[in-house]
Amino acid sequence: MLLSETAKYNLSEAQQQCKVALNKYPNVLVRIAEIRNENELQALKNILVSKSLQERVYLNAHRQSVSESFIWNSDRTAVQIDFVFWTEGIGGGDCLVASYKSERLQNEWTTVPVIDEADCLGKFAVICEHNIAPCEDSSKFDSSKVEFTPSEPYVGTTTTITCKPGFYPIDQSSSFPVQFKCAGHRADPNEADPSQYTAEFQPINF
Repeated sequence: MLLSETAKYNLSEAQQQCKVALNKYPNVLVRIAEIRNENELQALKNILVSKSLQERVYLNAHRQSVSESFIWNSDRTAVQIDFVFWTEGIGGGDCLVASYKSERLQNEWTTVPVIDEADCLGKFAVICEHNIAPCEDSSKFDSSKVEFTPSEPYVGTTTTITCKPGFYPIDQSSSFPVQFKCAGHRADPNEADPSQYTAEFQPINF
């Protein structure tokens, strides 16, 4: 991900910033960040927290009017955010922004992600992202018989591998379900070419 820090842009400016972010690599599609699941939302929040960036950042989504649904710009599918509180479009504005706030839970403070509607002409920070290959299925597992939860094994996530309904571990004494962390590596620490990025499983309890 490429972060604008405190620099702010309207939606079209933000899209342009992402478009040219890796123009040395024309085959790499760079876009404004999207959040399709809780893991991606937490990753986005963690970036903001780690940078102490208390700014709202654009999400790669919009709607044509308040009477229509939000869609992700990358594939034109409907935005479905059911893993964090969101007004689901009741608020004003035809763009979406993400941020975080601090809340006191019992005796501890915690950071909570926030999704809001916003004016697409408003000036907000931007995080750009590009796809990288997920971890490939381990040779120990048959993808037709096992499933990955809570999401597919993307870099930075911890994935639990369980048997699909109707299938059971061959060795009942083995530790199951199994957890893996999907870790990413660059061929060169200074290499920015995403094609040089590889991902592999690292067992946690196998």
